[in-house]
Amino acid sequence: MTVPPSRSGSLPPPRAALLQRRGPIDLVDDGFAALRAHPGLLLGTGALFLVPLTVLVALVGEGDPTPGLLTDGSWVAGLLSVLGYSLAPALMGLPLARAVALQAAGEPITWRAAYALPRRRWVTVIGTWSALVPLKALAVLFGGLPLVAVTVLMVPLSAVIALEGATFGPALRRAGRLGRRAFGRGLAVVLLQHLVGWVLAISLGWLPAVAVAAAPQGWQRPLANLGQLAAGLLVCPPAAWTAAAFYLDERIRRDGVDLFAAIDEWDQAPVRRNRRMAAGPEPVPVAAPRS
Repeated sequence: MTVPPSRSGSLPPPRAALLQRRGPIDLVDDGFAALRAHPGLLLGTGALFLVPLTVLVALVGEGDPTPGLLTDGSWVAGLLSVLGYSLAPALMGLPLARAVALQAAGEPITWRAAYALPRRRWVTVIGTWSALVPLKALAVLFGGLPLVAVTVLMVPLSAVIALEGATFGPALRRAGRLGRRAFGRGLAVVLLQHLVGWVLAISLGWLPAVAVAAAPQGWQRPLANLGQLAAGLLVCPPAAWTAAAFYLDERIRRDGVDLFAAIDEWDQAPVRRNRRMAAGPEPVPVAAPRS
């Protein structure tokens, strides 16, 4: 692993910041700090995926109210909402993972740079997410613990696809390996994210509830959908940012030995080079004359 040196002979300051190790609370706080520092990118990315989902759920929910598996609009809308709010953070994780990497490297974060992704990586995220849906459904049948385990193991999935360019199978194996090696920290991150989301829902949920209760007939469902959209915009983009920060922090922890070795090698290289120059050219061995 090579670390590019600067002209002064030391590592660039942004690279040195990569060596800082952070705990689960710091990683979750990073997501909300990013929401304050880059509201346009995070809220815009969230709106890009959640607004069409909310409109689609609202249209399906206004469908035929006749009871039935395929005709009950509320049932289909609920299932669509659950699936959509599961896929949306995974899709948000692609551009936001690039934004996390840009911030760690000290580069400016722009929409163009964050969304400079090959099309096949979007397809890979959708494919891997589709493969995980039956697995999560099967985990639900065996209780909450298997579902939590699958969720924790797949936390770094979007970042693996965005930053390593892994395809379908390798992305699942790579994300599972990283999640398994840091299962405790990943579990703490997931639990903290859900706790913060629950607190936000309780703190901010009273306003949509009051508005829905006071709204005239016909406006209650749209206001409820808007409240769900607002909560999603405050929770989903920071969660995707935190997942990417977790991936980057885990890579630093696992690859830290190589990073420190590269730094030490660069720091010692001028010393060894100066010693060789002071000693002068090495003598050229001369073959002994034949007798």
